[in-house]
Amino acid sequence: MQNIIPKLTFSALMAVASFAQASTFIDTPAFSISYVDGSKPSQWSIGLMDTTAGSATFDLNTLNRQLSNAYAGPNGTLENEASAYHYSVFHIDVHDGYRINNLTFSGVANGMHHSYWQPGEQPGFADNSLDLRWNVTGAEGGNRVLLSDKSLDGGYTFRSEFGAVNYGNSFDVALNGWVWAYVVQSADGKWGPTSQAAASIHNTALTIDYAEIKSPVPEPTTGAMLLGGLALLACVARRRAAKQA
Repeated sequence: MQNIIPKLTFSALMAVASFAQASTFIDTPAFSISYVDGSKPSQWSIGLMDTTAGSATFDLNTLNRQLSNAYAGPNGTLENEASAYHYSVFHIDVHDGYRINNLTFSGVANGMHHSYWQPGEQPGFADNSLDLRWNVTGAEGGNRVLLSDKSLDGGYTFRSEFGAVNYGNSFDVALNGWVWAYVVQSADGKWGPTSQAAASIHNTALTIDYAEIKSPVPEPTTGAMLLGGLALLACVARRRAAKQA
């Protein structure tokens, strides 16, 4: 029973699958987003989760699937590890008349590590590690760390904004992440309590904020001055015409 409880506790923290409609290309009134590169092309998938005035949120289905669970536990050997890696690139084309104001990445990180040993035997060991980074090419800002954690025992929500930089009309968003779990069993772990470790990144989403570019409207005073100038020119033209008659 001691072997099962930590694994069940970790599994309870795992996110449920998203109900967003999956695709590799999604078009919105302000921009389009498409999956253009990454690990395991057969698993490429993004989903439109929510849209509001000025923003759209996408479920990163592939990342959630690939980094959902790295688990290391008893497997008949004294030493065991598990890991998962994710890489993806999304291309964003901004439609005419719009601009991108900000990018926000959010998600959930979970981990657990429990080491066991019996008195007089070799101690067990358990650990984990999580890392996730993003980069926006064609825009200012460079590579940034979304999360970097080690020996995580529990879970938390993370959120990071890329900020109001000059994104331009076309750019790529690249994501790199991995999760790792490692255990060493005690000498008699085969028969007694065992060491276990796990790591997970899930429920990740990308929110893109945008705005419509509107032509500036002349101020009332500016418009009045312009009309006054046109009227003066018309008056002068009429006087010249009268003198020449």
